[in-house]
Amino acid sequence: LALASVSFDLSVYDIFRTLAAGGTIVMPDAGGTRDPAHWAECIVRENVTIWNSVPALMQLLVEYVADRPALAPRSLRLVLLSGDWIPVTLPDRIRGLVPGVEVIGLGGATEASIWSILYPIGKIDRSWTSIPYGQAMAGQQVSVLDESLEPCPARVPGQLYIGGVGLARGYWRDDERTRESFIAHPRTGERLYRTGDLGRLLPDGNIEFLGRDDAQVKVQGFRVELGEIEAALAQHPRVRAAAVTAQDRAGGEKQLIAHVVLDAAGAAPADLLRDFLAQRLPGYMVPSAFVTLDALPLTPNGKVDRKALPAPAAAPPPRTEGRTGAADLTARISGLVAGVMAVGSVGADDNLLSLGASSLDMIRIANRLESEFG
Repeated sequence: LALASVSFDLSVYDIFRTLAAGGTIVMPDAGGTRDPAHWAECIVRENVTIWNSVPALMQLLVEYVADRPALAPRSLRLVLLSGDWIPVTLPDRIRGLVPGVEVIGLGGATEASIWSILYPIGKIDRSWTSIPYGQAMAGQQVSVLDESLEPCPARVPGQLYIGGVGLARGYWRDDERTRESFIAHPRTGERLYRTGDLGRLLPDGNIEFLGRDDAQVKVQGFRVELGEIEAALAQHPRVRAAAVTAQDRAGGEKQLIAHVVLDAAGAAPADLLRDFLAQRLPGYMVPSAFVTLDALPLTPNGKVDRKALPAPAAAPPPRTEGRTGAADLTARISGLVAGVMAVGSVGADDNLLSLGASSLDMIRIANRLESEFG
């Protein structure tokens, strides 16, 4: 089923590799490229055997057919997922709908013929925070290197470099960018592509993907990988999808915002998700605000459109009309603290550390309290 836009590199597999192997391409109607009902109908009608997409589109299909057994894509033999994080729960949900289907995670770069690494997804360890990236494909090389371009020891994060037969010659008529991204290893002379991705080698020989180097942000003096928070959120049984962003706050610090899509059981209080993450991540990696969405916004290529993720609702001004004494004081303090923390609201029993308060926030709050109340 050729879902990928022709402007997206996954379409190279859908079209050319499928035809080269003597396969048949089933293309959805132009108006149905983002409609899981249309995908399901195409798969059933045409007996489609191969699915190739970013994980988010497969999630849409799984959620659509979960309550429609007649549209279960039982003809699928192979599901290929690449281009973004694969939720840890997704492969088993796919296999629950299509027993016996093979699910493979792939990764790589357009600059290295799209895919360079793969991982056949078998039994999933419940302790995993993400699906392993896997091992290099035949004729290709994926290395985890440090700043000196030497191999990183097992479990030590480093930059991912790709070498081998799939490497492009460079960027068309852009010599400067080519020199920055395509390098010759100073010791071996081997030509490598600098992906801008981070990873680490696991003891079993597989590589774990840690996200983009440019997706790291600094929060309270710590470097934070947003994908690691998203992977931890995806382990919550109520969370169907998650995306984390870092927004600037007054004073120049970053505030972590979690955007979550929940199952049909209704809202999950932010405190429950915050406590869930606090058991798995350091305090500085726990988002200070949670935004619940019906679905994550997607780009035309099916990736999460982070620029379209909404900001949390602004804190309402404290209401003081009709209040006297302790109630009025509580409302004033609540509004003051919410304003400093840039969160929707703060209750009298809320823990500031759980809201993501830094030492600078504590100082600001103390100063504001002294200024307001003497």
